[in-house]
Amino acid sequence: MRLISTAFLGAALLAAPAYAERAPESAEAPRAVSVQYADLDLSQTDDSQTLLGRLRAAATRACEPTVLVRPGAGMRRAIRRCEGEAMNMAVAQIDAPVVTRLYNEGRR
Repeated sequence: MRLISTAFLGAALLAAPAYAERAPESAEAPRAVSVQYADLDLSQTDDSQTLLGRLRAAATRACEPTVLVRPGAGMRRAIRRCEGEAMNMAVAQIDAPVVTRLYNEGRR
C-alpha cells in the first residue's frame, strides 16, 4: 500500500499571539494527515492530478488552526504558507516525475 503523510508544525501557525488565544501544549507537535495513493498510476497525468487534489485536501486539513483565532490577513497568510510547505514536502517525498511536473506547473 502506498501512503504518504503530510505534516507541519502547529506552532508555526500559532506563533503570532495577535491571531490566537492561548495555544494548547499539543499544538506544537507535528500534525500528520495520511493520503493513500495505491490506486493511482503516477505515470499517468489524470492519476497524478487526482493525487495532487488529495494532497491539497490533506494539507488544508493539516493546516487548520487548532485553537480559536481572530480572522485576519496574517492568519490567512500563515495558513497558506503552511499548506504550501506541506505540499512541497509531500511532492518531494513522493518523488514522481509527472506529479512534480504538474505541481510545479500549477505554482506558476
